[in-house]
Amino acid sequence: MKKYFYLFLLFVTSFTYCQTAEEYFNKAYEKNEMKDYQGAIEDYTKAVEINPNYIDAFVSRSDSKYYSQDYQGAIDDCTEAIKINPAFSDAYINRGLAKRHLKDYEGAIEDYSKVIDLKPNEDQAYTFRASVKETLEDYQGAIKDYSEAIRLNSNDYVYYYRRGNLKFKLEDYRGAIIDFSRASELNPNFEYNYYYIGLAKSKIKEYKGSIASFSKAILLNSKESFYYFLRGTSKHDLKDYQGALTDYSQAIKLNPTSNSYYNRGLIKLKLHQKNSACLDFSKAGELGDEDVYETIKNYCN
Repeated sequence: MKKYFYLFLLFVTSFTYCQTAEEYFNKAYEKNEMKDYQGAIEDYTKAVEINPNYIDAFVSRSDSKYYSQDYQGAIDDCTEAIKINPAFSDAYINRGLAKRHLKDYEGAIEDYSKVIDLKPNEDQAYTFRASVKETLEDYQGAIKDYSEAIRLNSNDYVYYYRRGNLKFKLEDYRGAIIDFSRASELNPNFEYNYYYIGLAKSKIKEYKGSIASFSKAILLNSKESFYYFLRGTSKHDLKDYQGALTDYSQAIKLNPTSNSYYNRGLIKLKLHQKNSACLDFSKAGELGDEDVYETIKNYCN
């Protein structure tokens, strides 16, 4: 009878042990969701004290430490999780994020590469690695990773948008336009797709196309002065001086900058409005454009 009673106590003790660790984990998770990161860390710590092999608790505690900006602590927790299970991909992802914040870019790439080895169909791992490569200005390598992510998941507009940015930096403007256009098909309400399409088209002197793209960006965000400035510049290049004047004036109304005043002054010269043009040049000078005084000397004195 005593033997059975002892086994019963052992079973209850073991059950309580697991349940208590799980309870601390659940409490910590709730605190983390409420952004009480320090409270979450304390409860995750209690969970791993009860169960030193509680891998989810180590990885989750690394999350809380990451959001508390304790990046080294997050790395240490992920390393502990990896010791428990070297094939636990989430630990490598979290450790890579923390390493990136500490500017250990090569270490972050190694961790993301390990995730790809463990889960070759995990599209997000390629985008994490691509982002670090972009930081290192390995644009070709980043494009390759985004391309692989797109192969695995062709419905995420962010992947096309990020690859388009890289192509733009490499002056592959036509390739960038294709990517930004695909991104806009997947998410028609993301204004920056149209902004970059407009920029890329202006780079290859497709000014009508750039005007159309900047107009779409304006429809989505009519308070952004820079869109009017850029559309005005494309109209200027097409010698639509009146249209350019209207756009520069709207840009100035929203956010008066030296560039907008200077460009509007140039348009006014084209329209034979010399006095008004010189006032715009003067305003550009007041806003910090030192080079404008050469223009004033040439046209306004």
